[in-house]
Amino acid sequence: MHFAAYAYVGESTVRPLEYYDNNIGGTAKLLSACAAFDCGNFVFSSSSEGELGDMHDPETHLVPLILFAAMGRHPSVQIFGTDYPTSDGSCIRDYVPTFATWQMRMSPL
Repeated sequence: MHFAAYAYVGESTVRPLEYYDNNIGGTAKLLSACAAFDCGNFVFSSSSEGELGDMHDPETHLVPLILFAAMGRHPSVQIFGTDYPTSDGSCIRDYVPTFATWQMRMSPL
C-alpha cells in the first residue's frame, strides 16, 4: 500500500520539484521495487493519510476543520470558491465512508 504522497496544495506551488520528486519519483521507485519482487497487488491511495488520527499544523483538511468548529476548537469553517457552476458557487465534494475506504484498500490484498 502506498500512502506516502505529499498533499498540501499551497506548499506544492512553492516547492513543486520536491512534490514531483516525492509523489511521482517515489511512486515510480516503489513500482519498480514491486516489479522486481513480483508483487501481485498494489494499492495506491493518493489522498490518504499515513496513520489514523494524524494532525496537521496548520490543519487544511475540510472534515477535521468542520469537526473542530463543531467542538468549539476552531471559530469557523472557511469554504473557498464562489464561482463554480453550483447553486452556492462552491465546488462539489464527494465523501466516501471510512469503512468503505478501508474495504476498498484491503480487498486487493
